[in-house]
Amino acid sequence: MRFQRLPDDELKKLEKEFIQFLVSNTVTAEDWEKLKRSNLAKAQELIDMFSDIVYEKVMQQIDYLEIRNER
Repeated sequence: MRFQRLPDDELKKLEKEFIQFLVSNTVTAEDWEKLKRSNLAKAQELIDMFSDIVYEKVMQQIDYLEIRNER
């Protein structure tokens, strides 16, 4: 995992995109529910993969960063 996992509230806001991500990884709604119950580690791995994609996309859109220090 390159970036942090998306918090639950942010993941909820990206629900449609996450569903599309699952579909593209051939995970059906039924499979997802089973995975959350029986293999939480694998479910979290998928969330981590999605989080990395989201953060990577955001980072690609940044032109520059400005660092401000209080003096």
